[in-house]
Amino acid sequence: MAFRAVGQSIQKKSPNDVVFLSAVRSPITKAFKGGFKDAWPEDILRPVMREATRRANIQPGDVQDVLIGNVLAELGFSKTGRMALNDCGFPVSTTFHTVNRQCSSSLQAITHQAHAILAGQIDVALAGGVESMSKNYASRGRPTDVSPSLQASTVKHATDCLLPMGVTSENVARRYVVSREDQDDYAFLSHQRAEAAQAAGKFESEIVPITYSSPVEIDGTKQTTTFTISRDDTIRPGVKREKLGTLKPAFAEDGASTAGNSYAGVELKDIDVLEINEAFASQVLYVLRALGLDVDKVNPNGGAIALGHPTAATGARQAATLLAELERSDRELGIVSMCTSGGHGVASLIIRE
Repeated sequence: MAFRAVGQSIQKKSPNDVVFLSAVRSPITKAFKGGFKDAWPEDILRPVMREATRRANIQPGDVQDVLIGNVLAELGFSKTGRMALNDCGFPVSTTFHTVNRQCSSSLQAITHQAHAILAGQIDVALAGGVESMSKNYASRGRPTDVSPSLQASTVKHATDCLLPMGVTSENVARRYVVSREDQDDYAFLSHQRAEAAQAAGKFESEIVPITYSSPVEIDGTKQTTTFTISRDDTIRPGVKREKLGTLKPAFAEDGASTAGNSYAGVELKDIDVLEINEAFASQVLYVLRALGLDVDKVNPNGGAIALGHPTAATGARQAATLLAELERSDRELGIVSMCTSGGHGVASLIIRE
């Protein structure tokens, strides 16, 4: 798989191509009650980093720099991430840092490492993302202590930075006339696709089983128990379309967003598979309509509505899913994209060779 410099012919191989040696992910589980509810982010990340290097047929010491996306962990995951890296066999000479670009953090990590390789700064890198929506989600991803002067700002674009994404979804739905019914229809499609993909074993090649230990209370005493998580537990088998229609709006009394629906020189018609993050059905449907995309090419194995959206890990999850799908279907061009907090969008074009 290649990540090509802008200005080159997309389908023409170059000795300067940046290539993927492997792409893997952890399972995704429900926040607060799923398989990772007692797992720390570093528990989830370590096996994934080990497996990524093993599948790439390289040694940890061959990796010159590691960049991990993270939004919610203390100190931006800089300390515990470094501990995890050292613990799973990477030498102290392998440098480590983190990036926070909200929902696109891990895609930004991939992009940044590709740029570093293209610039000749490094030859081999590891990029990814990790997030615990159980351990680190007390503030719901919003700052708890903001400067009073900024809170009182008369600059709308400044105060809009605190606008919850759910409210943004409702604004998109109203402005671009995306109905509740259409959002529920799309959510149902995502659930159907994810359920079918899991049943067919399509996620197995990209998922790394995670084993971790945690103290749990049994008969009034705390005991250390070991858990192994090997599949997504977010997918809801047998979701009914009519059930989605009964869910109450999550962000506005009369809203349509619910817990259930929530420059390369090529043309969009040339893209074989698109992984568009399903933060909200309203946003995906607007993109589908505005760009005239073929819905059969978008998230063919389901998306975040069915699988879940662990903030900083989503871009890397999408990349692993996209690469596996391009390989499985023998297709060539794919896009990973998502909206990201602050009113931005991010996308990367990936080529299978």
